[in-house]
Amino acid sequence: KQWYQRRVAITAGTGCGHGTKSDIWSLSCTVYEMLTGNPPWHSYPTMAAIYKIGTGNAVPSYPDNASDYCIDFMKDCFIVDTKLRPSADDLTKHEFIELFSNRIKNDGLL
Repeated sequence: KQWYQRRVAITAGTGCGHGTKSDIWSLSCTVYEMLTGNPPWHSYPTMAAIYKIGTGNAVPSYPDNASDYCIDFMKDCFIVDTKLRPSADDLTKHEFIELFSNRIKNDGLL
């Protein structure tokens, strides 16, 4: 629960409130956390992370084990300006998502 509250506070720091654009931001946080075992900006106190995001310096360091496609996907999702951040529909066409979608279909998991 503590990290959920922190994520809501950090997402609020992006200026987009709650909605699909904040969900896109949270999706990238989840991908990052799955790769590293830690949320982005985990080394910062919540208010420092919000300040960092709010001033446009929100790009986390990307994990070494992430592919170029994955990093590009996270960069798109972490765009601070919500007008420039892609929609969920846009992201379904992203190469990172298409690769996994095709893999799931080919493996018969869908």
